[in-house]
Amino acid sequence: MTDFDQKAGQLQAMTRDTESSKEDDYSPEQVRRAVVYTREDVVLIVSYLSSVNEQLMWVRRSLAVLVVLLIAMLMFKWIG
Repeated sequence: MTDFDQKAGQLQAMTRDTESSKEDDYSPEQVRRAVVYTREDVVLIVSYLSSVNEQLMWVRRSLAVLVVLLIAMLMFKWIG
């Protein structure tokens, strides 16, 4: 397990412990709204992650092209 995974697990356990110690009583309407808000947040996070993933893929491809060009320039200079 990575350090990030361990920290995430600790955060999850801490949140669960904190929430289980509370004795709040939520109405069904509050629960429904909370579920809707949570789903909206998850969709937003997935959208952000997809966008970042596309940007990183573009950067990776651009760097690969630059490396190929640099190698070609060095080879041409070395040969020529």
